[in-house]
Amino acid sequence: DRVAIEPGVPCRTCSYCKGGRYNLCPDMQFCATPPVNGSLANYYVHAADFCYK
Repeated sequence: DRVAIEPGVPCRTCSYCKGGRYNLCPDMQFCATPPVNGSLANYYVHAADFCYK
């Protein structure tokens, strides 16, 4: 299925993540910043709770 994804995945363990403010996570990992080349592929594995159909 085609879905929209949240481009950053938080750590889910810091106080910001546990408080529901994952956008402030200091350990956020993005799918298109070096050394990651991005997600333009036929298939891409991403955290399910950050995918929206």
